[in-house]
Amino acid sequence: MSATIILNKKHKDDDFGYVSILFVKEKKRKTISLKFRMLEKDFTKYYDKSFKQFRKSNTFDRDYINNLITESLKKDVFSEQKTQYTFLTYFKSRRDLKKNLNTYNSYNSAYNIIETYLKKLNKEDIKLTDFNTDMVLEFKNYLKEQELEQSTIKAYFNVYNTIFNNAIYSDEVIMKNPFKGIKIKTTPKKKIVLENNDIIKLLNIEPGQQYFYESRMFLLQFFMNGSRISDLLLLKVGEIKSNEILYTMLKTKNEIPVAMSPEISKILIDIFGFNEQHNPTSKNKIIYGNYHLKTFLKRQPSNHLVFKDFVQSDIYNDYDKKNNFTTEQHKHFKVLIVSIMKD
Repeated sequence: MSATIILNKKHKDDDFGYVSILFVKEKKRKTISLKFRMLEKDFTKYYDKSFKQFRKSNTFDRDYINNLITESLKKDVFSEQKTQYTFLTYFKSRRDLKKNLNTYNSYNSAYNIIETYLKKLNKEDIKLTDFNTDMVLEFKNYLKEQELEQSTIKAYFNVYNTIFNNAIYSDEVIMKNPFKGIKIKTTPKKKIVLENNDIIKLLNIEPGQQYFYESRMFLLQFFMNGSRISDLLLLKVGEIKSNEILYTMLKTKNEIPVAMSPEISKILIDIFGFNEQHNPTSKNKIIYGNYHLKTFLKRQPSNHLVFKDFVQSDIYNDYDKKNNFTTEQHKHFKVLIVSIMKD
């Protein structure tokens, strides 16, 4: 039997995957996921094929993944019987792998609603193989009875579909996906378009007034071409350059450049709360405003958050978006997102 360490990607264009072991015995092939997420560039750079181990890296726990590999290579996967995962146990294991906050929350919401449904059926948990099309349709009707939006039900079903795809793909269970092919019809919602007066009202909210920071976040999102709220919360002073904002997206890890506009400059001046120190009737107002903004920013620590007064914590000062949150950072960030959503 031979064993090869691979990075198993769901889509070939993904820049990350899960460290896995491909076992081959005669004509049989079996891939076992170690459930350890890793960027492809890190796998290529740090994996040593000769020793089937990873070299030291600051981006992931080398000892942890190497121990997983060592222990997994000792197993005869072709003679082992399958573990009978229960549904909620397997769901938890997949949810807890999600490092992106929004994805984790989506999985957690879907988990909570189906756990409640199972309790209604007097079941603490069930086997994956206990699911069938009839049960899925009954569950769908239950969600409708809760007066949930069709779009919400569809989002939940997308998560359940992914859970079963993962279980089948990783060979944890042999069955057909009971959520596959279940269609949820949704009606597109009419989009509310903001008018100039709405933007002016937001701009007129002054420092110290209710929703000041929330208004500036929204305006900055607007003028930064729809950036995510998670990226604004983690936006750092050092990412504001002379002629642009160059930030790393939390979700994709890609660098995104946004040209510095007069509107963005004005919003930043409001956020930092300093005097523009120029004649408001001057024709060169924008030029002078940008000059003083740049001078002000040069005096600020580059690792400080732009919205530090809203975040009210320095635990993100040394955070690099290319890495995962610590437990403390993750919990605090969830509180921030909930706070914004409530407002």
